[in-house]
Amino acid sequence: PHVAQLTNDGVYVTVRNGQRLTPARGSVLYGAGHRWVMYNEVVETTAGKQMREITAIQPSWMTDVAPHFYKYTGVDNDDGGEKKKRTDNSTSDKDRKKVRRLF
Repeated sequence: PHVAQLTNDGVYVTVRNGQRLTPARGSVLYGAGHRWVMYNEVVETTAGKQMREITAIQPSWMTDVAPHFYKYTGVDNDDGGEKKKRTDNSTSDKDRKKVRRLF
């Protein structure tokens, strides 16, 4: 599974390699502003690289579904989502990237 996080400028950045993507214009999630998404495919168009087969997720779901790929390292409650204790025992929520790909 591929995961991306919404940035302040409205573009998604992939967790694995920092690639900048947008949802495909025909997607129901286009312009919806969900903080975290999982997608299946990237297509290159004249409008840039776009994600297809996309769904909104909570970041902590990735450690439940694929703990061998992802590690949840923070608290995410920006959209009323789940709260989990940070693995580094810090209470700070300054780090916006809370899911990382292990390999």
